Amino acid sequence: MATSTIYTIGSDAPINREAADAYGDYCFCCGRKLGKNVYLMHVNTAWQIVARNYEGKDSQGCFPIGSTCKNKFASDAIFKYEG
Repeated sequence: MATSTIYTIGSDAPINREAADAYGDYCFCCGRKLGKNVYLMHVNTAWQIVARNYEGKDSQGCFPIGSTCKNKFASDAIFKYEG
């Protein structure tokens, strides 16, 4: 039985190269085009997931995750984009 990946605070964050090259249009987890329900993961410079309100000087910022891939994240490791 295969287990699905659950990304948690402190784990290495997913990165899809095509999404990274076209920031803002594609999910950083799977690379598919983003829909209306976008979520964000906050990462540090080591590309590890940090808390939404993390204010360390090594914050890399927030990166988009699509509504399907949000299910691969623990509830405290991702948040809904409101903008």
